[in-house]
Amino acid sequence: PPKGYVSNNMDCDDINPDINPDAEEVLDSLDNNCNGMVDEGLVASQAPTATQWNVFPNPTNGQLFIQGDFRGQAIFRVIDINGRVVVEQQISMQNGEVVLSLGSIPSGVYLIECQKMDGARLFVGRVLKI
Repeated sequence: PPKGYVSNNMDCDDINPDINPDAEEVLDSLDNNCNGMVDEGLVASQAPTATQWNVFPNPTNGQLFIQGDFRGQAIFRVIDINGRVVVEQQISMQNGEVVLSLGSIPSGVYLIECQKMDGARLFVGRVLKI
């Protein structure tokens, strides 16, 4: 079986193999181990300050502007409330800025995740698509 496969109905996200009952909980605003709790027992070692990342407009009906304290290639993911990745783009953050187009996704609350190319998380935030 593939990584993360379970043969019972305890898996809370069949699409993402990293989310399953045997997964280790990670500080990412997701229920990684399918126990109904998010990020339980985890504490961020350093919370980003308001000056490090700016996401606007929020709520948005289309384009989302993100400014951050990072330059270079990054992967941006838009994740719905069920943990599904609905948008994934590899983008070069020129001058620490990027624009994501959310016009094609349904209205709702989403997580915005930004990672370096080596997988290190740079930013996780929430946005309301109207």
